[in-house]
Amino acid sequence: MKTIHLLALLLCTFSASAVYVNHQGLGEVLLVPYYTVNNDLNTLVSVTNPTDASKAIKINVREGLNGHAVLSYNVYLSAYDTWTFVFVADTSSFAPFVGQDSVKQYSNDTSCAPFLQKNGQEFLPFELTDGPQDMSRSREGYIEILEMGELQGDFLAAVDQGNIGVPSNCGELEAAWLQNGAWDEVSGGNVNQDLVAGNGGLMVEADIINVLEGINYSIPVIAFDDFFAADTINHVDVGDTTLSLDDAEPLAKMFANNEIYELAFDTGVDAVSAVLMADELIGTYVLDSIVAGESETVLSMPTRRFYFEAGSSEMMPPFSTNSLTNQCSDSSYGGTEFDLIVWDRESQREVGFFNKGG
Repeated sequence: MKTIHLLALLLCTFSASAVYVNHQGLGEVLLVPYYTVNNDLNTLVSVTNPTDASKAIKINVREGLNGHAVLSYNVYLSAYDTWTFVFVADTSSFAPFVGQDSVKQYSNDTSCAPFLQKNGQEFLPFELTDGPQDMSRSREGYIEILEMGELQGDFLAAVDQGNIGVPSNCGELEAAWLQNGAWDEVSGGNVNQDLVAGNGGLMVEADIINVLEGINYSIPVIAFDDFFAADTINHVDVGDTTLSLDDAEPLAKMFANNEIYELAFDTGVDAVSAVLMADELIGTYVLDSIVAGESETVLSMPTRRFYFEAGSSEMMPPFSTNSLTNQCSDSSYGGTEFDLIVWDRESQREVGFFNKGG
């Protein structure tokens, strides 16, 4: 009996929405912390809706240097549906970036993704407002996947795949965004028509692959749950990149020192940064010549772009230095210092690899 009362108390204590990392891999917002098409690699992503509700989802692809969006689109998944796509190396056709290294997304998935060129959607340069004006920036970065709401009424019927595995009317969703369409607010529509607040439950898998070399690296993904304020719909236009990690409820729930903490912040992005933060990172490396061993460590900071003002190199906390400190340049942004200490497998410290980075 006492155990039952304790459980009820804990449920009451944490009943308010507070963003946390769901280690079961299910959530309202999913983060693929790294993608790349460098070195003949491709990145393959599968977004799955393992629930009985039809979901409206925003996908933002952000380049790795400073988190600017290079592709943003909506996808509408029926119950138990999966959306798959792959990034491959390509060159840009957009002036003045013509011929520069870039990326294309391909998908042969039948799920509804209004206006997306499934047979080859080129990454877009229009938000690259600082740093080097080179589309090669887009060849590595990270991906945000955000649930915007759940479909009802006619739009629910439009994405239903019945017994044939193909949505019944994706064209109805595209028409809703056009002039005089149900979701076109410029002409009097309502962007939230036939939607209700989402309930999470999304999952994502991501892999970096090289088919010819037989290489496959699974990317560890992050699932945020209780991300948005309760009972909110976050449906935005197809090309709208503003829905992002700063739209979280400004409350964070985390586990540290064998305790559960719920912390309040001024902004949602601070709450997301809090649940992602670490004071120590540990990894392994392989350099053995017998297996042609090579290792690369990638550090992703998906909220960094919210902590400085455009045109300024000064960073705001929790970043500790300005963005161009030490070795960092306008083509290699920093913003925080860290100590790197390397030990070999015989517990010998390799002093030559010790440094501070920006």
